[in-house]
Amino acid sequence: MSERNQDGYQTLGWIINQSENGLFLVIAEEPIQQEIVEVYRGGMIGVYDYRRNPGEFSFADLKAWIDAQENVRTFFIVNFQFAIPGQQDIDRLNFSRDMLTGLGRNLVFFTTPYGDDRLARGAYDFYSFLKIRITFHDYMADGKKGDVILSLDTEAKKQEAGQQETDQQEAVQAEADGQREALKEEQKEDTRHRLQEAYSLRKQAEEYSDETDYRESLGLLLKARTIYEEVLGAEHLETASVYYDLAIVYWKLYAWQQAEALCGRAMEIRRKILGENHPDIAACYNALSQIYKGQGKYREAEELCQRAIAMCEDRLGEEHPMTTEYRNNLAVIYGEQGKYAAAEKIEEQVLNIVIKVLGEKHTNTAASYGNLAYAYLEQGKYEDAEKLLKKALAIREEILEENHPDIAETYNILAALYEEQQRYTEAEELYRRSIAIYNKAPAKNDTGIANAYNNLAGLYGKEGKYTEAEELYKKAVLVYENLLGEKHPYTATAYSNLAYLHENRGEYGKAEELYRKACLIVREMLGENHPRAVDIYYNLAILYDRQNEYEKAKGLYRQALPIAEKVLGTNHNLTCAIRNRLEKLCDSRENGL
Repeated sequence: MSERNQDGYQTLGWIINQSENGLFLVIAEEPIQQEIVEVYRGGMIGVYDYRRNPGEFSFADLKAWIDAQENVRTFFIVNFQFAIPGQQDIDRLNFSRDMLTGLGRNLVFFTTPYGDDRLARGAYDFYSFLKIRITFHDYMADGKKGDVILSLDTEAKKQEAGQQETDQQEAVQAEADGQREALKEEQKEDTRHRLQEAYSLRKQAEEYSDETDYRESLGLLLKARTIYEEVLGAEHLETASVYYDLAIVYWKLYAWQQAEALCGRAMEIRRKILGENHPDIAACYNALSQIYKGQGKYREAEELCQRAIAMCEDRLGEEHPMTTEYRNNLAVIYGEQGKYAAAEKIEEQVLNIVIKVLGEKHTNTAASYGNLAYAYLEQGKYEDAEKLLKKALAIREEILEENHPDIAETYNILAALYEEQQRYTEAEELYRRSIAIYNKAPAKNDTGIANAYNNLAGLYGKEGKYTEAEELYKKAVLVYENLLGEKHPYTATAYSNLAYLHENRGEYGKAEELYRKACLIVREMLGENHPRAVDIYYNLAILYDRQNEYEKAKGLYRQALPIAEKVLGTNHNLTCAIRNRLEKLCDSRENGL
C-alpha cells in the first residue's frame, strides 16, 4: 500500500538489486529522504546530498563524483530541490538528460513535492527520460496533526485601532511600538539561538551514544532538556523527543526506573499530539519493551514489542525498516527465553524482507544472516548456521573496510560455532583472527575484543590450557573495567568466567570470591530476578556442591529455581538443570549418600 511507503521501499529495492541503469525520481519531504538514505546507506550505493553540499546542478561535477566510485551501480542524489533554484538550472538539467543516461548507472534523484512541481512544469525533457517516479508520503499527512513546530514569527504587528488624536500621540505610539518590536525581535533571536544550541547538544549526544559513551551523552541530553522545557514547554513534541532520547540512554546505563518513566512521559505527550496510531508511539512501545527485556520481564517485553510491530505493520507496512527492526527485537526476546523455534521463524521472515528491500550486498542483510544463524546454532543446526555465517562474512568482507569490527565479530561467532562442534583448531584460528582485527583497528568504547578474549579463553579452558586461559580472561576483565566500569553486567560476566576457570583448577577460594562479586553487581544493576543472576546462582551452587557444602548449594538452587521458572519458563535448559541438580542433591542427602 503506497500510502504506507511500502511500495516505495520495494521499488527502490528493485532498482538497487535488478535495474542495470536509468534515471529515477523520488518525491519525499526532507525527513523522509533522510530516513530512506539511512536505510540504504549500509549497501552498495553512493549518496550526494545538496543540502550538505550546496550548489547548482552541474553535470560535469556530478559525473566526476560518480566516476570516482567505479564499483557503485546506484546513486542517490538527495535534496535535489536545492540544485535547481532557477529556470537556467532546469534548462541545464534538460540539456543533460542524454549524458545522464549515458553514464550507465542508476541515478535516483530525490526532491520534495514542491521541487517535483517545478520539475514537472519546466524539466519536460528530463521527465521524459525517467523510468519510474516514486512517491513517499509523510507519516503526518493523514494522521492527527496539531501544533508540532515552534513558530518564531507567528505574531504580526498589530495595526493601530482608530486614528490618533494628535501627531504627538502618533509619534509616542510609534516609538512604543518600535520598542516592542525590537524587544520581540531580540526575544526571537534569543529563542533561535537557544534552540540551535539544544539541537547541537542533541547531535553531540547522538555521536557519543554511537561510540557507546552513554554518560557523556546523558550529560548533553540533560542540558538540551532544560532548554526545551524553558523555551518550548514540557508538553511540546520536541521536548518529548528529548525525553525519549534520555530514556534510551538510561536504558543503556541500566537505570531502569528513569528509563521507564521518561519513555512513558514521551509516549503521553506524543499520543496527545500525534494520536495513538503514529510510528513515534510504536517507537515508545518498542523502547519500553527493550527496557523490560533488560530487566528479565519477558512477558511484558513480548507484549509491548508485539504491539509495536502491529502498529508499524498497520501504519508503515510489513516491509518498512521499523517493522523489520521490531520483529528482530521480538526474535531476541524469544531467544533469551529459549524459544528458539519461534525466534527462528521470525528471523527467517525478517531475512526474506531485508533481501527483498535492501538486496544481498547490504550490512543489514549480513546482520540478518547472522541473527538467523544464531537461532540455528542454539538449536544445534550447525550446518545451516555455518552456511549463513559464511554468507554474512562474504558480504561484510566485500562492502566493509578490511579491518572493520563487524568482520571481527563474524569471525568470533563462526569460531564459537566451530567450538560447539569440537573443531577446536579451526575455532582457535578464527578467534585469533578476530582479536588481530580488533587490535589493528581499535574503536573507542568497543568491547568486541574483550568478547573475543573471553571466547578464546573458554576454548583454552576446555583444552586444559589454564595458564593461557587465565591470561586472556584477565585481559577481558581489564577491558570491561576500563570501558564500562566495575559495576556493569558485562564486567560481572567476565568475573564469573574467571571464577569458573579458578574452579576448574581447584582454586575454590578465588572462584567463590569472584562469583560473589559478580552476583552483587548483577543484583544491583539488573535486579534479583534477572536471568544473569540465576546463572551466577547456579554456578556458585555447583561450586559449593563440589566442595561438599551441600546446604549452601541446596539453598542457592532453591533460590534460583523459582526465578528461572518465572523468567525463563519451566522447560528452559537452565531451569531444568537447576531442578535436576536440586532433586539429585535432595535424594542423595535423604539416602545418606
